[in-house]
Amino acid sequence: MKQSVVLGLALGAFSYGWLLLEKAFGLHGPRLPLYVYFVLISVVPTLLLWQWGMRRIRLGLPEAPSFVRLFQSGLVAVGVWALATALGQWLFHTAVSPRFLEEAAARAVSVGLDASTAASTYSLGSYVLQNVASTLSQGVVLAAGFAYFGSRRAEAHRKTTEAVRGMMNGSGKAGSSSAKGGPKSGKRA
Repeated sequence: MKQSVVLGLALGAFSYGWLLLEKAFGLHGPRLPLYVYFVLISVVPTLLLWQWGMRRIRLGLPEAPSFVRLFQSGLVAVGVWALATALGQWLFHTAVSPRFLEEAAARAVSVGLDASTAASTYSLGSYVLQNVASTLSQGVVLAAGFAYFGSRRAEAHRKTTEAVRGMMNGSGKAGSSSAKGGPKSGKRA
């Protein structure tokens, strides 16, 4: 579970770093209309980091991991990620970019959203809650998907390894197939 916590913290740090990158590119100010597209781009490195971390967890397990074991590891990582993201969002929007949510609400009103709806949608508490909810919902789906495919892959790898070991052990003995009456020995059973 330690690796799951580390993965969750790494994803939280990546999310915070992405917020800093958004701020550096001016997406929390003059380039606010491009913000939506930049957020979509963040999905790719997030998925790559998730896959890398969960693969390390799977390979670090002493036995072939089951779906349940991988899913539990994924859920721990998602929980830590959601908490780290909430803390990062709060810190970022109070210390680094305190005007972003006001500007986002003003932009939403300028494109036709009701002022009270924009104010409630882009309040700090609501924004952090939306972020945690999306992180948890997307993370549970990621954890389930990786657990399913990771456990199937581990089982296939285990069977292949056993088959190769069996072939290596069988061919290395003095009594190979020709001495045992195998297909090339000419003996009939």
